[in-house]
Amino acid sequence: MYISHFYLEDFKRELKSRYIQQRPNTNVLNHLSNDQTAKAEIVKYVVEWVKKSDRSALPTHFHVQWAMESIGYAFSLNIDQHSTIKQAIEIYTHWLNYSKLDLRPSVIAEEEGFYQREMISHFSLLFVERGGDSKRHAELCAEALYAIRELIRTQNLEEITWGHLLKIMLIITNGLLRNKSSMAQDLCPLLLKTLFEIWLRSDTRDEQLWTELHSGFPYWLGHMWLVYQWNTVAFALTERVASIIYGDEHPYLTLKFKAFKQPTEEKDEHLTLPFTTEQTIFFWAKFMNLVLKNMPQRTPADPEVHRKLAKRIAEFTNVFLGINERRNLPRVFQMPNIVKASTPASLSQLTKEFQETHFHYLWGISRLAVPSANALLRIFGRWLFYYARSKDKFIDECRAHAVGALCRIMCRGSGPVGRQYVALFYKTIFECVSTDKSSTLKAYIAKNSMSLMCSELEGINVLLFEGAITEILNTGLDHSGNNGPKFRTPFYYILSSFVGTVHLYENDKLKKVVSGILLDTLKWETDENNFFRLVWSISVFLSTLHADSELLTEILRALVERLSYIDCMKDHRIYKSLLKVITTLPFLLNSKVIVDEDLVTEVIRKICCEIKNKLTVKKERLLSSLLYTLLHWLVCFPYAALNTRSTALEVISLAYKIDVIRDIANYAYDFIMNNLGKQLPPLSYTAYDSLYVSTGSFSFHQIKLGGKHFLMGGRFLLSFYDSSQDNPDHEEILLVMRNPMGKYFWKAELVYSKEPQPKDQLQLSMAVHPPKPQPRNSGDSEQKEGLDSNLNESEQTLFQELKSTMEAQEKTCNAFKEEVRFEDSHFRVNSQKEFLPKSYRLLLTHLGLFNQENLESLIALEGQELKTKIIELDSISDKECISLPVLYLKTPESKDTEVLASPDYYSRMFQQFLPQLGVLLDNSHINIGIFSQVASYIRSFSSVLYTSHYYYELVSLFPGLIPGESTLHDLLKEREIVVMWNERANDPHSKKFPSLLEHPVLAKKVCILLTPLQKDLVKVNIWPRPKRQDSATEVIDSGPLMNDMLVPLYLLGSLLVRSVVNLNDNLKGRISGRNRRLNIFRSLEEMGRKAEATKNGKLSAILSHAFKTN
Repeated sequence: MYISHFYLEDFKRELKSRYIQQRPNTNVLNHLSNDQTAKAEIVKYVVEWVKKSDRSALPTHFHVQWAMESIGYAFSLNIDQHSTIKQAIEIYTHWLNYSKLDLRPSVIAEEEGFYQREMISHFSLLFVERGGDSKRHAELCAEALYAIRELIRTQNLEEITWGHLLKIMLIITNGLLRNKSSMAQDLCPLLLKTLFEIWLRSDTRDEQLWTELHSGFPYWLGHMWLVYQWNTVAFALTERVASIIYGDEHPYLTLKFKAFKQPTEEKDEHLTLPFTTEQTIFFWAKFMNLVLKNMPQRTPADPEVHRKLAKRIAEFTNVFLGINERRNLPRVFQMPNIVKASTPASLSQLTKEFQETHFHYLWGISRLAVPSANALLRIFGRWLFYYARSKDKFIDECRAHAVGALCRIMCRGSGPVGRQYVALFYKTIFECVSTDKSSTLKAYIAKNSMSLMCSELEGINVLLFEGAITEILNTGLDHSGNNGPKFRTPFYYILSSFVGTVHLYENDKLKKVVSGILLDTLKWETDENNFFRLVWSISVFLSTLHADSELLTEILRALVERLSYIDCMKDHRIYKSLLKVITTLPFLLNSKVIVDEDLVTEVIRKICCEIKNKLTVKKERLLSSLLYTLLHWLVCFPYAALNTRSTALEVISLAYKIDVIRDIANYAYDFIMNNLGKQLPPLSYTAYDSLYVSTGSFSFHQIKLGGKHFLMGGRFLLSFYDSSQDNPDHEEILLVMRNPMGKYFWKAELVYSKEPQPKDQLQLSMAVHPPKPQPRNSGDSEQKEGLDSNLNESEQTLFQELKSTMEAQEKTCNAFKEEVRFEDSHFRVNSQKEFLPKSYRLLLTHLGLFNQENLESLIALEGQELKTKIIELDSISDKECISLPVLYLKTPESKDTEVLASPDYYSRMFQQFLPQLGVLLDNSHINIGIFSQVASYIRSFSSVLYTSHYYYELVSLFPGLIPGESTLHDLLKEREIVVMWNERANDPHSKKFPSLLEHPVLAKKVCILLTPLQKDLVKVNIWPRPKRQDSATEVIDSGPLMNDMLVPLYLLGSLLVRSVVNLNDNLKGRISGRNRRLNIFRSLEEMGRKAEATKNGKLSAILSHAFKTN
């Protein structure tokens, strides 16, 4: 007798179950009487008697079976007779326990299986609801389940007994869990836990039992604990399957059951079962199908069950995606140990293929073995797409988990993804965006799609074209929605990922929507991490605007306006981020768009106003940064500087009164007065195989430290070098002007010709006509006018010659007035040689240094001490020299030896990227003056890439240009930033980070990883990454490049250089260099004054130095 075969009517029907044997000679009490009271009394007496008796009281099978008629009937008694029921449970618990032989009749051991099946059947009667105290009833049922659980954990059951037990458990579970009674709710956790444990231990392959479990499962979904307990089993099997395929096989399956308090308190339990590979794969498929194939045919009515179930399915996908994430980390790939001992012949070929795939990757002939998006979608796609596209408004969170899982698969799963899945995914996103009016679903999409726009999904741009992504951003970044900072973070990641590519689509509507989002969020965003992403996204967006001056004007004004409304003390990190962006923008805009002069003037004036307002704060770092910002705008837009020069100097004079920033104020003043407009000759970008820079215009040749040197006003050292002494008709000099801000090179070339050149061929910075002969007045009064009384006769003669030259030049210039032009940082002078004893003397007169007004501040310098001072002066650079190693990685597994070797081939995109880092310098450029600071790099590495601006020089060290042997340590030592180009030649769809990132020499360094994608786009990653994938904490505190950003190839170089320069900015170092140079100038002035004291007069000393032959 058992739960559905107990009453007399049941025994009249033929039992058709092949799992439970029919016994007509049982159920004696029901046949004897209908009096429930009498039967209860009999049962109570027999149970108590058996409980008190020893094992000898039931010596034969007949006696045992006779006693079991009453004990089994006890489980059908009303709950108010719980004492008798409890004693019956205790009796059967002892009889089922093989270790307690002294407590059970000896004959049971003779037919162990038969008695086990009978007792299990009798236990099932207890699970019939009968009213009364449901809590007490559930506790009694729990005792019976504990007895059964003890049985399966301690004894090896016969196959027929396993079938019998499974069938009985199915009947019990179906009877209880198809309704939501109080008893069913209380008993559900333990009942399902026991059922699933029995199922696993039985190792049943009986298709009929699996079919009954499969068909009954959907009807149990009204109970949340079904989701919990099924998930425990299915999740453990999923992890085990993943380890079999991708990692080490373990002989045990570990189930982590959740604690519960009903019907009795049970703590968390980790249950370990011995499981073979074949068992694992078989049971994983069966248990997964309980949900994946049962639903959506029948769905739970409780939305919370929907939500939990969807969340658990999403976690299964994460098991496989976690393998992707771990294997894509920058680690050297380790061959997993796939054990074959437990693998049957039917699976041996499959496990062999698993192992060969890993070996092939190590040999470079196969892709990295990671779960592909296609494989995951074949398993989970039908279920996920169904719920993600469901229109049921009661399961919004279920939809959210489903679409979130789909987004993660698309972002993290190995590609390429099949077109059918991609198309269905896009359709799902559009449906979610158009039908969901709340922010929940869009938030799940954003949270799991932060790198979606950086993925290589075919046609991903359709999400932008059709407005799906912008609609998601508008919802998540809506200020009226009161969304918290963490909620908004993923939306900013999505925005920053594609903001640099908007202009490529040539879609004015899209550009307008994106700019609207940027402008709107700029007004109210207050979270420092989100604000950081926002403002640097704006900077990248602005750098892509080529002709839209109205949009540029609007955004630029908004940035500067926002700065004035931020409390620099309370929100100092927000203020710092925005100020850094405003400081960087001139360099991004200057070469990209023609910025309206009035707009730049307005920005500079507002910066000056902001400095005035912040002077009362008296914070050194803050005020220094503001002054630094001002200098950047002035140097990048010198035409606007002319309109704002007085305003800037006024602000600097106010800043000078504050002690903590007096040095920076002095530096700013000198910069505006002496350094503004300083430009190097243009260094143009060329193809990689023809990188060069001309040396002729800059070479010192045999100049070295010779020449003539004059100190002007105690702050300017003018050095003239004659570089063409062998050609009497073609003189060339180099003028090096040194001041406290640095040194400047001017080349002057004098070409003598007897016939004047046509005007259109002069190419002069100052046009000069041949002078007409002038009558000389030899009167003594004119000759002596303005002469130094201490001049001797020979000096007077020289002076008259010089005076004649000056007069001729003055008359010529008066006769032909043309605007002075500066071309390519050099000027060329044509004149007739008869007036010029030496070219640098003419240059002195052109500079106006021989008039009486300037003479007093001019000091002639010479001697060995001067040479020492010049060397010391030139050793103090006016620029920061930044070195940047650039490594080309053919594959993510490339080792340091491969990186340092010169490969035979570089990709087209890399060859287009490399020249953006500058021009090629080699040993032929070591002695060129403007490259003096990078000469040490050229000596060490033979060839470097070089670019320069007014306050920095960037030297890129690329192993492919370095001949000979070098080590990674030599290349990377003392360098904080490294650039890696991850070509992925072995797998264009690989998401693996280069294993080289874990090299010890890269510890504590920031690595900017560049991964080329299709359509000349490059994905940027910053390593090390944030600790959590959704963390907003940036690895570096500067931009414009950020983690998971997509950048057009043509724009990559400028953004990379600016990011590197921002990270290495050292204003204090430049101020210190200026102060050191000032001290040298003071010593030069003192040295010159002492030398003059030994001369007869000022002009005598100057002329003696100028006209003396070296």
